[in-house]
Amino acid sequence: MTDPRLALLDRFYAAFQRRDAAEMAACYHPEATFTDPVFELRGPAVGAMWRMLCERGQDLRVAYGDLALDGEEATAAWEAWYTFRQSGRRVHNVVRARFRFRDGLIVAHEDRFGFWRWARQALGGFGAAWGWLPAVRERVRAAAAHGLALYRGPRLTYIGGATALVEWRGLRLLTDPTFDPAGTSYPTPAYTLRRTTTPAIAAEALGPIDAVLLSHDHHFDNLDTAGRALLPRAGRVLTTAAAAERLGGNAAGLAPWASTELRSPWGDVLRVTATPARHGPAHADRGPVIGFHLAFVDAPDDGLYLSGDTVWYEGVAEAAERFRVAAAVLFVGAAKVQAVGDFPLTFTAADAVQAAHAFRKAWIVPLHFEGWEHFSESRAEVERAFRAARIGDRLRWPAPGAALALLPRV
Repeated sequence: MTDPRLALLDRFYAAFQRRDAAEMAACYHPEATFTDPVFELRGPAVGAMWRMLCERGQDLRVAYGDLALDGEEATAAWEAWYTFRQSGRRVHNVVRARFRFRDGLIVAHEDRFGFWRWARQALGGFGAAWGWLPAVRERVRAAAAHGLALYRGPRLTYIGGATALVEWRGLRLLTDPTFDPAGTSYPTPAYTLRRTTTPAIAAEALGPIDAVLLSHDHHFDNLDTAGRALLPRAGRVLTTAAAAERLGGNAAGLAPWASTELRSPWGDVLRVTATPARHGPAHADRGPVIGFHLAFVDAPDDGLYLSGDTVWYEGVAEAAERFRVAAAVLFVGAAKVQAVGDFPLTFTAADAVQAAHAFRKAWIVPLHFEGWEHFSESRAEVERAFRAARIGDRLRWPAPGAALALLPRV
């Protein structure tokens, strides 16, 4: 009978040959470590590395053999043929691997190969001349770590107004869906909202959505007609308790500070926590509204804060005290409607500066600053306020329809 450890390695490498990263990741213990001349990884990052390599290695070919036990450990030999993306050069890498096991899974995996030999192929003349230097290896290691961080980190695609697509470790999350065209009007007994821009991406072009993060359902600049029609397509709709009761179906209500979890296709768990929001002055709050804090359980200090429609007040300050985030997505624009008079309903530029000071290590990503007539401040006011506060370099403006990577600030 084949030893179960060798059977596990055979399963692992057979999956590698198929570029089946999910199956490869399933062979690792949750506390697994991986080391080779380029990477030093642990936990979910190990599976993410194989996923990145398998996705990008369109011409990857793998051969393996010599699976053998060595006491409590096991060894293997494998080879890979692929094109190195950064240089376009062909590489043939020859690797010796060693494994340790726990609970029937790989808990430690070490790959060894000649780095200089690899550098001569991947980096050409530069690698042949200088690939033996430790500084070159460190440069390659740093670039690889950065590439993996980008791959694992959140990407935000700005669609328009309060609407953005967040893609993170295989999850696809949509904020406040608004997809009606420019020129659409929404009359109410007290005022009329008018859309002035068309979304950068049409609702039908979005693809699958795992969850909609809906700050509230009762204002058209956060949920319009086309956005409402999209909701049944999503796996879940996370929103206020009042909105969930009105929407029914796949909607789930969250009170401030309540949490729920989403499991990504990669097997990682994203914790979604509702955060407090006050939609206008205390005497004329247009809520109920919630914001959201998102963080994977294995990286709680690299989260993402989505303010929802709120002004600066003690509830936002408390969110900044509770959570460390890589980026704070702020709904700015100082929205105003006739029914409330001159009181802003969302962050003013000055509010956003206060929030930036509170989320002191985060990038600041403005949303909700254009596309509707009732916004009283634009990008220009926000930029001016941040320059005056000498924190203009903290702003990350998303371009319509383009993905913005949100790595933690260094």
